[in-house]
Amino acid sequence: MSEFIEVRDGVRFLLDGIERVSVRSTGAADLNLKSGRNRHADSILFGEFVGKDWEVVRPYPTNALHEEVDPTVVAVLVKRSKRYRTALKARDFIVEKDLHEEAGYVSLRALFRSMGGTVIQPGGLSDRDAARFPGRTARVHGPGDITLFRQFGEDDARHRELMALTIADLEWESYEDGHNRGPLDLTLGDARYTHPEAHYFAAMLLVPVADAARAADLASAEEVGSQLLVDPATVQDAHQLWAEIASPVLPRV
Repeated sequence: MSEFIEVRDGVRFLLDGIERVSVRSTGAADLNLKSGRNRHADSILFGEFVGKDWEVVRPYPTNALHEEVDPTVVAVLVKRSKRYRTALKARDFIVEKDLHEEAGYVSLRALFRSMGGTVIQPGGLSDRDAARFPGRTARVHGPGDITLFRQFGEDDARHRELMALTIADLEWESYEDGHNRGPLDLTLGDARYTHPEAHYFAAMLLVPVADAARAADLASAEEVGSQLLVDPATVQDAHQLWAEIASPVLPRV
C-alpha cells in the first residue's frame, strides 16, 4: 500500500526528513508549503509533486471506516512508485510529440531520426566492433546521438519495440538525474526486468490509451498486438499503466 500524509494548515509534518508546514493560500495555488527556515512558500497545484515521490492530491476519505472528507485536511501527499512516475512522464512525452494522433500502429521512425537516431542494419558493424560489443542492440551517447543495431532474424515488431526502448531509455535517464549518461550500451532483449522504467515508458509509446483499454485479457492483448505490431505482454503492460494513471490509487488506513 502506498504511503500518504494528510496536510493541515499550520500543522507541521516531516517529509523525507525535512519539516514542512502548509500556510493558507492567497493565490491560485492549491497548496503553499514552507520548509525549514525558508521565508517563502512553494506554490503547488494538485497533480504536481513535492520532492521526488510525493504527489499532491485533493482531500479524500483516508480512513476506511469513514466516507466523509476531514474538513481540516487541505491536501493529501501520496507517495508514488517509480513505475507510476514513469507512466506520467511517458504520457507527457506522448502529448508533447503528438505520437498518438493517428489511428493504427505508432510510427516512431521520424521521432527516432529527429532525436539523432541512426539504424545500423544486420551486418553493418565492423568485425572489430561486433567482437567488442556482442549482442549489443543500442548505444546511447546522449541527446542527438543514439544508434540502434538491428539483428539478423529480427521482425518489425521487435525492431519497433527496440526503437521505442532506446528513445525511452534516453528520456528516462535524463528525467531521473538531469543529464544523459553516455556512452551507454544497451542490450534490451529482456528489458521488462533489466530496464523496467524504459520498458514501461516504451509500452505506452507503442500502445495508445484507446487500444490499451481493449486489452483486458490475453486474447484481446494478442489481437491488439497483431494490429499494432507489439508483443502481447507489452500491450498488457500498457493496459495496466494507462489504467493506473487514469484512476490512481488513493491509499487509506
